[in-house]
Amino acid sequence: MNRLILFFLLLGNVALGQTNIVDKLKVRQDFEKLMSNLETNYVYYNTKDVDLNCIKNYYSQKIDSIKNSTEVLLFFEYILDEFYDSHLHLNTSNKFSYRLYSPIFVSTIGDKTEISSTWKDQIESGLNINITNAEILSFNGVNFNELIEKFPTHCQNKNNNEIRTWISNKILSGRRNEPRIVTLKTKAGKIETLDIDKIKIRKDTNLLSYKIIDNIGVIRLNNSLGETKTIKEFKQALNKLEETNGIILDLRNTVDGGNTNIAYPIAGHFTNKKMIFQKYINKQENFDDYIKTTKPKYNKPLIVLVGRWTGSVGEGLASGFDGTGIGKIVGTEMLKLAGATKSYKFSNFNYGYQYSYIEVLHITGYPREKFVPKYKVVCNDDIEDEFIKEGIRMINHQK
Repeated sequence: MNRLILFFLLLGNVALGQTNIVDKLKVRQDFEKLMSNLETNYVYYNTKDVDLNCIKNYYSQKIDSIKNSTEVLLFFEYILDEFYDSHLHLNTSNKFSYRLYSPIFVSTIGDKTEISSTWKDQIESGLNINITNAEILSFNGVNFNELIEKFPTHCQNKNNNEIRTWISNKILSGRRNEPRIVTLKTKAGKIETLDIDKIKIRKDTNLLSYKIIDNIGVIRLNNSLGETKTIKEFKQALNKLEETNGIILDLRNTVDGGNTNIAYPIAGHFTNKKMIFQKYINKQENFDDYIKTTKPKYNKPLIVLVGRWTGSVGEGLASGFDGTGIGKIVGTEMLKLAGATKSYKFSNFNYGYQYSYIEVLHITGYPREKFVPKYKVVCNDDIEDEFIKEGIRMINHQK
C-alpha cells in the first residue's frame, strides 16, 4: 500500500512538473507585445470584422490555463486566426496546427458550402469524380456547418460570409495530425467521399517550364517567384520563344508568393519604358513602385493566367500587368493575400509571425487582394484546362 501511495505521489509530481513547464509570464509578455505590434503596424487591424476588445480580454484570460509548449504555439496561432487573413500567420507549426491551404477551394454562403475551384493544373492523381460545384456535407464524419461554428476562434462574426468562407478553407486544409475525409453531394445529386490526403500534388523540380502550342509560347512559373535564378531562366526561356505569336504566362502555381525583386525583372521584358506597376500605402506614407525594361524585350501579345493558388507577389504581377495594360489577365479570383509582409520574432520563444505592414494597390488605387480578372474562366469539369484554351483563343483573336 505504501508503494502504491508513493507511486501516485510521484505521478502527481510529474504531472505538476509538466503543467509548470511553461513560464506564464513570458507568454503574457509576448502576448502583450503581439497585440501592441498588430495594433501599431498591422495595416488591416481596424478593418477586420472582429471584436478587438474580445481578443485582448479572452486570450489574456486563457494564458493561465496553458500547460505546455504545444499549447503556447496554438494559443498564438488562434489569436492570428481571429483576423481571417492568410497573410497573417506564425512562421512555424506543430502537428495540431492547420495547414495554410488545400488543393480544393470552397465558397460558403449561409449554411451552404460548395467547391468552387480545384488545383487541377497541379493535381497528378486522386480525383476520380467530378467535384466541381459539389456541396460539402461533412468533414471527418462531422457536419460541416457544425465545424465552422466550432472552429477554434472566439471573437469573429461567424455570420459574415467572408469569414465563413475563410474558416471553411482552413477546415479543409486540415490539422497536420488528422485525416481529411470529405463527404460531398455532386451536382448530379450523388453522395461521394473524397480523401484529400490521397490527392497527389505534382512537385515541380524546375523553377519554370515552357512549351509551344500553336506557335504560342506558354511559360509556367513553378512557385519560384522567391528564387533569384528564376530571373535568368525566364530570360533564357523567352529567348527561345521570341518567334512565337504571343506568350501565355501561367501564374497558377505561385501559392507561396515571392519577391518583387524577382517579379519586376520578369515584367520588364514586356515593356519598353519605365512604368508605375503598383502603389503602396502604410500609416506614414504613400508611394509608387516601378518596373523598367529588361532585355530581351518581347512585344507580342501577353496573356496572364491566374487562379486560386496565385498568391501575393503572383497577384501583384497580375494586377500590375492589368493596370499598365501590358497584358490581359485570364482566370478566377486569386488567393486574396492582402498587403506586403514583414516578419517579427517573439522575445521569449524561438519563432515568430508575419503580418502585412503595408497595403499593396492596383495602380488605380484599388486593393490588390480585391482585383478580379476581367476575362473570367468558368471551370465546368476536372479534365480540360479551360485556362490555356482561353489564352490561346485570345492570342489568336488578337493576331
